Amino acid sequence: MTKEEAQIEFEKLIQKKIHDEDKIMYDAKGKGIWKMGLDANRALFSDLDNEFRQKVELLKSMVDE
Repeated sequence: MTKEEAQIEFEKLIQKKIHDEDKIMYDAKGKGIWKMGLDANRALFSDLDNEFRQKVELLKSMVDE
């Protein structure tokens, strides 16, 4: 995979992560578990963050030097 192809895939991953974060936030507010504060809700996103990190590392490993 070229760097340009990897960049396109990375942008897709970011868009998916943003969409998933919005869904988590919407669901949490609907369930009444959303808390006020900058880092009060980080636990809700931890699985998504870990999954995103893994996918980015995999993508990095697929780039041809």
